[in-house]
Amino acid sequence: MLVLEIRISDVAGVYLLIAFFGFFFALSLYQIEYLAMVLRAAGLNVSLLFPRMAQVTIFAPWLLIIAGIMVFAFIFSYLRFSSVARLIIPRIDIRREISKDKIFQGGLTAVRLIVYNPTGINLDRVTITDMVPDAFDIVFGENHMETNLPAGGRVELSYVLRAAARGAHIIGPVVLTVMDNMSMFETEYEFPSFSEVRVFPAYGDVRRIEITQKTLGGFLPGHHTMFKIKGSGYDFHQLRLYTPSDPIKLIDWKASVRLGRLMVKEYHGEKVIKIYILIDTSYTMGFGFRRFTKLDFATRAGALVAYLAQRLQDFFGVLTFSSTVHNFLKAGRGRSHFLQVLSILAEAEPEGTSNLPGAVRYLIDHEPRSGFIVLITDLEGDIHTFEEGIKIALAHKLRPSIIALLSPLFEIPDTGSPVSSIYREAVTMEYMRRFRIISNRIARFGIKIVPTTPQNMISAVLDAYVRAKMRMIGAI
Repeated sequence: MLVLEIRISDVAGVYLLIAFFGFFFALSLYQIEYLAMVLRAAGLNVSLLFPRMAQVTIFAPWLLIIAGIMVFAFIFSYLRFSSVARLIIPRIDIRREISKDKIFQGGLTAVRLIVYNPTGINLDRVTITDMVPDAFDIVFGENHMETNLPAGGRVELSYVLRAAARGAHIIGPVVLTVMDNMSMFETEYEFPSFSEVRVFPAYGDVRRIEITQKTLGGFLPGHHTMFKIKGSGYDFHQLRLYTPSDPIKLIDWKASVRLGRLMVKEYHGEKVIKIYILIDTSYTMGFGFRRFTKLDFATRAGALVAYLAQRLQDFFGVLTFSSTVHNFLKAGRGRSHFLQVLSILAEAEPEGTSNLPGAVRYLIDHEPRSGFIVLITDLEGDIHTFEEGIKIALAHKLRPSIIALLSPLFEIPDTGSPVSSIYREAVTMEYMRRFRIISNRIARFGIKIVPTTPQNMISAVLDAYVRAKMRMIGAI
């Protein structure tokens, strides 16, 4: 049997107060009448003291009757409301429809909630609330309404959400608050109706690249053919003289006989590289502004790299880690693989401490071949552990490009006040001192750490990918 908590409202409290006041006032009148009888028996003239006592005490029985009716009506209303609530609420059917359960940060999705009453009893006052997490903003409509739920009828609630934060978010439960007509009783019940909406990192950076491509007629302005290499391939490039460094298989014997000199035929070939996106999801990556943490910026950059690799038909994978590896997707390519990467980036949550060596070993165990790594981190972990991770990666022919988020610029707002500016500058100076120490230690291995700010992070990641592509790092 369903157990509901019936709450008594302030209106019911006032109602009971009036009923009990009438009851005790009637008893007081009876006591006054009894006192008058005693005084008369003692020989006192009570009529001089209370000239209208007889007219007042005549109301005592009526007050008792009215107070009794009020108390009886209260008890009857409570029992009726309790039985109706327990009979109807468990049988109410709730269904939620979501237009898009996978959207990008900043995107919109419409929610439609249908509440159906299959019983033959009306619910005159019902408040329906569809619980929405703080990761969404309601841009149109409301997620709650007060209405009546007729017997055999249904009501619909519609609203539009904008995804303000990346992640896998749950909409629900549905809270149904039922009240009686006199607003004396109410009960609340949570229907376990849940819907997951997966919010991918912001698509704005990818959209800008798409617009640039359509506008200028190439993938990136000024670099339309920078991903071509000369050698074996499918598109003919040129015929030139043979040099001792050329492979013998490239010699065009027919052209050599015709011209009397050894000639080599060159073709255009596409570079295909294998790239892994490693994102540090330690607890410090969760610092930053509301809905714009360092981890949010990191996942945006990771989504951009995955998009570029997908457009250029490179092999790309992703690994998120902190003290352990949380998610790993082996390198692949194609649109469906890109969506899997986005799904993993959407699930990334800050927790634990950074363990780069463990993440690199895990990658080596599952991907023994050489490749290119884009490592996105805030460098807040132990310096020696970080250095060890780089050594392991280089020893197994994994060439990393390190994108470092300058923490003070992502965490401390520039309010313009002198005190805030001094504090921000002091924290930045201390962080940069530590950053230079790490950079110098990593530079011994020929690896450069690229410092980034919220303004230049996307361009830094794009530049790292382009340089790897041009130098054939991780080529397969």
